[in-house]
Amino acid sequence: MHLALDEHLRLCIRAETETSSDALLAQLCLSRKTRYLHYAGWRISCNGRLLAQDHPLHAGDTLIIDPIMPEETITPWDHPVDVLHEDELFAIINKESGLLVHSDGNNTEHTVCNALRHHFIQSAQPHVPVRPLHRLDVGTSGILLFCKYPLLQPLLDQMMETHQIRRSYLAVVNGHFPAQRQEYRDPIGRDRHDARRMIVCRSGKPALTRVTLLRYNKKKDRSLVRCVLETGRTHQIRVHLSTHGFPLIHDTLYGHGDGSGRLALHSAHVELWHPLRQMMWQTDCPLPLELAKMIR
Repeated sequence: MHLALDEHLRLCIRAETETSSDALLAQLCLSRKTRYLHYAGWRISCNGRLLAQDHPLHAGDTLIIDPIMPEETITPWDHPVDVLHEDELFAIINKESGLLVHSDGNNTEHTVCNALRHHFIQSAQPHVPVRPLHRLDVGTSGILLFCKYPLLQPLLDQMMETHQIRRSYLAVVNGHFPAQRQEYRDPIGRDRHDARRMIVCRSGKPALTRVTLLRYNKKKDRSLVRCVLETGRTHQIRVHLSTHGFPLIHDTLYGHGDGSGRLALHSAHVELWHPLRQMMWQTDCPLPLELAKMIR
């Protein structure tokens, strides 16, 4: 199967392939309800013929889907957005520290999503919805992925869940981190005494963080480490490093930060199989100056 995007989603059936429209749409992780709504709305066609239900597909056939686009309700905010990469499917930005990714119920107009909505409008893409594929804590900076095409978001969500989208972070921590790579497998769950915090607990969800020392500043007794997430638990890096004696600099929740500086955590690298390009794709975001100064 080959995917192509314009106003429609085009799926070209490769040679020696026998399948059906429903089976193909299921490969894109579309729910039964979504498939039904597109059939019922006459939004699916094969070689120019509209389909009302599942239909056999053969090598050389082209399935075209006219997607149901949700109405975007996010208020645009005129705030700079550092776009690292943008194509038909992805918008990848460098999130600044101190911004919420999306509304928390209180702040509804000054988030990354509001700023990206403004960017889409200004770049003649007013109908593109704002759909983050993951979250970053308020204090964390760096790479943040958005899906621009809602019909393919279930596929990208599955890629996140099955670790086909791999992310790594840079963190500055207190103490001399071991030279040998560490693997932290402590399960993580919500702290029942403080809803803001996560803790290592027997009843928590499985979590795996791989941490490698990059640099140690003996004078400041601080280490720069690379953290590779194999799971995506809330505050996972912060909890694992703090639990093992290496709290992040300026982490007021899991360390001894006094709030005088930004959290020393940065989303630095992402790699994935690009569904449209049909190739491995990656991007990097350098360590911000304020974090680099912490380890000098």
